[in-house]
Amino acid sequence: MADLPLFIISFANNPLNPLSSLKKEELGIKKVIDYLHDIEVVYPTTREEIVDLLKIETNRERLYLFSYSGHADGDRLVTEEEATYAHGLANLLAECRNLQCVVLNGCSTEKQVFLIQESFKKTNMTTPAIVATSASVGDAIASEFNVHFFQQLLTYGHSIADAFSLAIALINTKTKQPIVPINRFLDEQPQDLGTWGLYTINDDPIRVLESIQIGSQNKYEPNIRLFKSLIRELSSTNSDIKKRYTNDKGNILSIHPYKPLIYQSFPLPISKRLQRLESSQSTNDKAQGTIFYNKIDRNRLGELTRTALTFLDILVAFSQAELYALLQSTPDALNPDSKKTVLTSITNQTLGRTEVLISLLHEIRLSPKPLFVSELASLITKEDTRLEELLGFFEKLATTIPIMSNTQAESLVELAELRIVGIFQKCMFLTNYHLTSIDNIQLNRKRYETAQYRHEVFFQRWGMGVEPARDSEVFTDYYLDNASIILHKEAELDNGCQYINLSPFLIDEVLFSPKANISNIMALMGHKPHSQEFSFRYLIYSNKENEGKSLVYQENNSFEQDVEFENIAFSEIKNEWEHFLNLLA
Repeated sequence: MADLPLFIISFANNPLNPLSSLKKEELGIKKVIDYLHDIEVVYPTTREEIVDLLKIETNRERLYLFSYSGHADGDRLVTEEEATYAHGLANLLAECRNLQCVVLNGCSTEKQVFLIQESFKKTNMTTPAIVATSASVGDAIASEFNVHFFQQLLTYGHSIADAFSLAIALINTKTKQPIVPINRFLDEQPQDLGTWGLYTINDDPIRVLESIQIGSQNKYEPNIRLFKSLIRELSSTNSDIKKRYTNDKGNILSIHPYKPLIYQSFPLPISKRLQRLESSQSTNDKAQGTIFYNKIDRNRLGELTRTALTFLDILVAFSQAELYALLQSTPDALNPDSKKTVLTSITNQTLGRTEVLISLLHEIRLSPKPLFVSELASLITKEDTRLEELLGFFEKLATTIPIMSNTQAESLVELAELRIVGIFQKCMFLTNYHLTSIDNIQLNRKRYETAQYRHEVFFQRWGMGVEPARDSEVFTDYYLDNASIILHKEAELDNGCQYINLSPFLIDEVLFSPKANISNIMALMGHKPHSQEFSFRYLIYSNKENEGKSLVYQENNSFEQDVEFENIAFSEIKNEWEHFLNLLA
């Protein structure tokens, strides 16, 4: 394990003055740490153990986080057997060039911050962010603070500054006298403004896990990190992946045998993006000049961005569908202010989609009825804004890629893949759901008998290059609109299958052409149905010379049937939008 990134985390419970909550803190932090992969964590409790670790050059080289919890004072840490003096420890830490974060979770450790800073100045190394205290702290509250800090930092992937602020906010929910945090640059003069302080050299958002993976000594290979992460995540829910992963004893030597299993786990839009990211280049392909996305270049950065935006589109569509279903069943479920908020967000073309998603999710949490996609209710909270940060990053990136140089784009590829991993981890619940397109509905109504609806079902297949099959299914007791996509949890549809209709928020282009054999999903928001872009994209036989005026269809008998089919589909989608907007208004 000598090549793995290293965390040193000390819980030093001096027997002469034991801390009753320290064991609880240790168990809470170890629970967070247990979910990390490819990181070595050691838990020294004595001065000798800490020194033995830091005197080894390779350990100093790979140390990213140092944390101490226990009794302390301005010039020492009271480890289990004796004092560990701060000036010596500071000099050792200053030899650790990759050190990102130091936590000194004991009483009155602020003075040690400036010892560490001076030591780093001497070695010309970048001083890490340091969490310390300016006064005595209670045992129980110190324990709770540190567990929250590690959870926000390592489970939710927040920056050190955000993790610190959120940990303070969380413990303030239980304290009668609010704790005022200190946020100070290291070159400022110390002031006793609060109990806990975060000391940094600037306000750059440092994320420990990103720093570890980007700073890895191993050469970056596209897709390896992403697919290994998906294999680990899916091994707990997918029996086939679990079996292979168990046989490999958790040591993934090759990701290739897992790929088909991974593709089949996700809805088609996500599966297609994964397949594009991992596609391999052959000799014949080179001659054809095909674009591949498994190379470190601008094309890959663009495809990673499109993958993130696919997640964003799907989440926006799901959120709108949940609100639409709620309003259809209970028009007064949302108060007028909430309806106005939703209407404004989805029709405001100046808002980014991430902002729209946040607005929709906020209203969804107020729903008086259970959601079909229950995971949406806790996807983004005040305590966990990681997904919002990740999606916002890619939404901004999409606007800058076209003006980037190749060198700039290539330098961002590894970071983008790391953040895609974070999005997948937050959205693994999508593996529980399936998408199916429905069209060509036929009604058979006999007198005194229940109406029967026969639908043509276009299953969303994961395989690329495989022609999806159209199957006739009989559904009774419910109706699905033409040109709709439904989301369901069961792998196969039947009359008892629970679903939510995603029309008109997700559109399958296959529904606009009876002869199509490839599904292509597109998400829409409130303003799109009224735009010429939408109209002309799906009424492809319209006369574009009349843009901005009423639609005029070309007189062409050979396309007459297709035109009629497309007009019907377009009209149904437009009617759905008008109904949704009327419910909000």
